[in-house]
Amino acid sequence: MLLAFSVIWVVADLIWYVPLVALAGRVGGVLRRPSVRRRMEQVSGAVLVGLGVRLAVDS
Repeated sequence: MLLAFSVIWVVADLIWYVPLVALAGRVGGVLRRPSVRRRMEQVSGAVLVGLGVRLAVDS
């Protein structure tokens, strides 16, 4: 019984992770573009500044 559950678990993981890895590989190429990286850095910087302002206001 335990072996059957283990096999089911492995199959479910494969069904989930194989497409996820394939998608990550495709998205990785887009995320390496300089324009996309620059935009992600701008957005993450704005989020960090916003969180800092919120922290300063709440204190």
